[in-house]
Amino acid sequence: TEESARSVAAAAVEAQWRSRIGYVAGAERLAFGTKLRGAGDDFRIALSHPDADTLRRAVDDLRAFVREVPGTLAVRDSLSNGKRHFDIEITEVGEAAGLTPRLLAGALRNRFFGAEAQRIVRGRDEVRVMVRYPAERRADLAELVNERINLPGGAAIPLAVAANVVETQEFDAVVRIDGVQSAEVGGQVDADVTTATGVMAQLEEGGVAQVLARYPGLSYAATGPTADIAGNFESLSFTVPLALLAMYMVLAVLLRSYGQPLIVLTAMPLAAAGAVLAHLVLGYAMNLASLLGIVAVLGLAINDTVLLMDRYSSIRASADIPAVAAVSGAVRQRFRPILMTTITTVVALLPVLYIESEAMQGTLVPFAVSVLGGLVASCAAVLFLVPAVMLVAEEIVERRGAGEASAVGGVA
Repeated sequence: TEESARSVAAAAVEAQWRSRIGYVAGAERLAFGTKLRGAGDDFRIALSHPDADTLRRAVDDLRAFVREVPGTLAVRDSLSNGKRHFDIEITEVGEAAGLTPRLLAGALRNRFFGAEAQRIVRGRDEVRVMVRYPAERRADLAELVNERINLPGGAAIPLAVAANVVETQEFDAVVRIDGVQSAEVGGQVDADVTTATGVMAQLEEGGVAQVLARYPGLSYAATGPTADIAGNFESLSFTVPLALLAMYMVLAVLLRSYGQPLIVLTAMPLAAAGAVLAHLVLGYAMNLASLLGIVAVLGLAINDTVLLMDRYSSIRASADIPAVAAVSGAVRQRFRPILMTTITTVVALLPVLYIESEAMQGTLVPFAVSVLGGLVASCAAVLFLVPAVMLVAEEIVERRGAGEASAVGGVA
């Protein structure tokens, strides 16, 4: 059903479906998802250890801890037991009797898998005739243990005497990270209770630390969507400083000053702080869309600051008046345009906060929250903080000029 034609959100249907299905015995994985996020994991942690048994116990302990974290759903691990098989190792008695691994493997293969007796040609096809034990005998473990193996001299020796038979069950698939076998523990989160980032923080502080202390040699790494987001933040931490440097260079050329671009950039920290504060006040979690909104609002803050600086420079160039009067005049002339631009943008973005579409709740709404909070904070910074910084900068320049003049007079 289309989202606009139903009164129940997809997340509510998913929650009801999950609660009614309950526990399914024997299911290796049971996941529920909506069209927005699918049935994939919201968070994953990879554990690595060279010993398979230790890795299995560590995964079980971590999975049990994750299930106790509020808001976690469909917790699972990537370890899946494969088919059972038997490891057969020849004993010293078997070696003394002349039994070799090749002879033992051939004897067991012929009796349980079958030995080719003859081939019959039927038209264009060739049919192989295999001789082996009946199905019920091949399925009986006692038959394998009591099997007698023929030796080269014609004698026979029981398999239980000639070899040690151990039943094992390895993992269905083995994943290796940096050459070490690994397994993942992951799950989904209830967006009304917590976030994937919050779950990862709790795990790293509690469950992961306990498991690492309990099993020496164990290592872990965050994988999945949370690791992708962390990688995006890491890349932005490299590109954003480069963008700021480029902004400074452009402003330095346009303003013909090395100090004024620094004044222009003073509004940016307050704008970013306003965006973060808006998320806290409105109850939205920070995500990649929020970060993109912060980057966008930084550009708007710089635009307003450049306009204020340009007006200030024009006033100082047109008349020989004190810096305080020039700053006051620039603020009075730019106050209404800056305030009206901020108000109209905020009013235009307010309806976005009331969008009920699940697809927009994780993308467009956090972006709008960042822009709204950043605009309000940057408006206050441009009208109050930047003028104060401009006056401080002018006072420093005047004192430096007065000091240089007095030094020249003293030399003369």
